Amino acid sequence: MSAHTNRAYRRQVGAYTSWLGEHAGVHPDAYTDLVGAEAAVTAWRRDLLQLRRAPSTIKQALAAVDLLSTSTAPACAWTSTGSRPASGRSGIGGVGRVLVRRRRP
Repeated sequence: MSAHTNRAYRRQVGAYTSWLGEHAGVHPDAYTDLVGAEAAVTAWRRDLLQLRRAPSTIKQALAAVDLLSTSTAPACAWTSTGSRPASGRSGIGGVGRVLVRRRRP
């Protein structure tokens, strides 16, 4: 992964985790099970659409979350220090990949 892509993905993951922090009461299971993760990412995608983000930006954001959620992702993609987050996301793989394929409502 290029350094530019790595920076862009870190930025998108940061945006998602910030958004999730603001909506923690609505999505308390976003890091604990697949259904909760899909619901949270779907809601975030809906917010990005309502904010009229470009389709390429939304695809990049979902790809970054997908990379974050897969256990085989390179560690450098998760944080600026190259360490994996402590929240144990390894069991929730492929969340963003599913949502990238869906069409806009």
